[in-house]
Amino acid sequence: MSLESKCEEGFGRTLVEALEDAARRAGLKQVSNLIYEIIEKKENHIKIKLYLDKETFKAIEDLVKGTLGKVVDIRDIVVSKSGKFLNVNITCRGKTSYVIGKSGVVLDAWEYILNLMARRKEVLRNYRLVFDINGYRQKRIRFLKDKAVAVAEQVKNTGMEMRLDPIDEKDLKYVKEALRSCKDVRYYIIRQNDKRVVVIAPKNY
Repeated sequence: MSLESKCEEGFGRTLVEALEDAARRAGLKQVSNLIYEIIEKKENHIKIKLYLDKETFKAIEDLVKGTLGKVVDIRDIVVSKSGKFLNVNITCRGKTSYVIGKSGVVLDAWEYILNLMARRKEVLRNYRLVFDINGYRQKRIRFLKDKAVAVAEQVKNTGMEMRLDPIDEKDLKYVKEALRSCKDVRYYIIRQNDKRVVVIAPKNY
């Protein structure tokens, strides 16, 4: 059975409420070992799809526990769907810095290897898996955006251009998103080997 073959919609003010609603509609006592997708998100309103096929989740769980589970203490795995992406959020006990690495480079390497392995599993073959550990990626995105906005504000106040730390192409899009809302400044990008350096300058500089 494919992931999309059977699902149930749920509604609520929060994600938890929407998941509980979908589970209730599906006749389930609780939501576990299932994949969900956020269909619509507004203030005080979330609509989700809860996919009732457990085979895909089990394939991801086996993949994670058979690899990362040998080097970290996994407490929980939550999987959400976004188009052809399956976001695998892993909660671990204890130290995890050695499987994340500086700026997430080790986690990126794990993700690459695990995606190669996932292609051997029929239920995962058509998806790209995105892995996160203890919410690291979301925290980094928030950090990149907050720093870009803070530096843009400094540039606006001082009238002098400033540079952000070198980042890779993947992180660059989050910085661009943050700077779109910053008035009175502009930015340009300098290539530095395989990295990108964002330079923020006053608009009329």
